Amino acid sequence: KLDDFPWGDFGLESKEDTARFAAWCHAWMRTEEHNFRALPVKERASQDQLLLMWLSTSWGLAFWNQVKAIYDADFAAYVDGLCRRLEADPRGTMEIFRDR
Repeated sequence: KLDDFPWGDFGLESKEDTARFAAWCHAWMRTEEHNFRALPVKERASQDQLLLMWLSTSWGLAFWNQVKAIYDADFAAYVDGLCRRLEADPRGTMEIFRDR
């Protein structure tokens, strides 16, 4: 049944690992989408930091670029804006964690 769903291509060795990875990422991004709606703009800084950290990894960015069409357009545009911030000011994952 793993062949019946387009999990994505993340360079993992098995379909099972790809399915686990994709399922975890989807669950996490749905939580982030909920936070995007639930938190006032002033309180999003820590969530933005987590999203920036995630997008700064090759696997996080690959996941986002492959599946962003399934998320609501406003959230997708917001995350794409964070991607543009990273492109304009590339930083390593640990540098993003130091930002406060």
